[in-house]
This record gives sequence, C-alpha cells and structure tokens, in this order.
Amino acid sequence: MRFFVGWRLNVFCAVAGFAAGGYAMNVWHEAQDAKALRKQVAEANRQIEREHQSDDATQATGEAVAVAVDAVQWRTRTIIREVPVYVTPETDRSYGDLPLGFVRLHDAAATGTAPIPFGPGESSDTPGGVAPSTGVATIADNYGTCHVWREQVIGWQDWYNTQSALWAGEAPEGATERR
Repeated sequence: MRFFVGWRLNVFCAVAGFAAGGYAMNVWHEAQDAKALRKQVAEANRQIEREHQSDDATQATGEAVAVAVDAVQWRTRTIIREVPVYVTPETDRSYGDLPLGFVRLHDAAATGTAPIPFGPGESSDTPGGVAPSTGVATIADNYGTCHVWREQVIGWQDWYNTQSALWAGEAPEGATERR
C-alpha cells in the first residue's frame, strides 16, 4: 500500500509540477505578448504623431507658398500698372513699334523654340507690330510668372526636406523658412 501512496504522490507531484510549469510558461508568454503589444502601440502612436507633424508641415508650407505667390502677383500687377508712367504713350509714338528682330527673339525665348527666320523684304529693323509699352508689360508679366514658379519650387523643396527629415526620424529645422 505504501508503494501506491508513494507512487500516487509522485504522479500527483509530477502532474502538479507540469501544471505549475505550464501555468508559469503561460504567464511568461502572456507577459511577452503584452510587452510586444505595448511596443506595437508605442510604434503606432509614434507613426500617428509623425503623420500629424507631416500634415502640419504640409499645411505650413502650402500657406507660406500662397503668401509668397500672392506677394509676387501683387508686385507684378503693380509693375504692369506702372508701365504707362515709365513707357508713356509719347514714347510709343516717338519710337514706333519694337523691331521685328527683338519681337522674334523674345517670342523664341518665351516659347523655347528657334526664332522664325525673316521673310523676303523683312529685316531685324522692320517694325514688329508691338509697341514698347506692350513689350514691357509682356516682359513684366513673364518675369512675374517665373517668380511665381520660383516660389512654388522653393515650397516644394522645403516640403520635401521637411518630410525627408520627419520620416527619417530627424527633427526638421526651419524647413519652411523662405529664401
């Protein structure tokens, strides 16, 4: 009888040991799972924060570009309004049209194409059909457009630099400052 009591006790202790060990392993795995879950939650929170910072940077860059573009457009309109003061109707009358050579080279530069060759009886000095005041206003408008594009490109560069720094984990420094 003693053998069975000892044997049963040994089996009971073995089963209890395995159960306790299994329970301990289960608790350990749950703790590891909880630790991994906390790590995932922290990473998700960092990702959400970066996305908020990215959205804020995009908004700030867009607003800075809009302000810069508005300023350029205002200056361009002001310059064009002042053309009659600086190139008066008397100047237009006394100088006549801009030379055809000037008009053709300007148009070629503006369109990025080769200048149109002169036809029979035409020369670079032939009147081009454009008054000096019209030429100046056109050139001012073209420069204004180029300045708008410049501000937009600077904005895109600022946005890219800010986003690159943000997603690389760096703190962006003054990326939206205007040049």
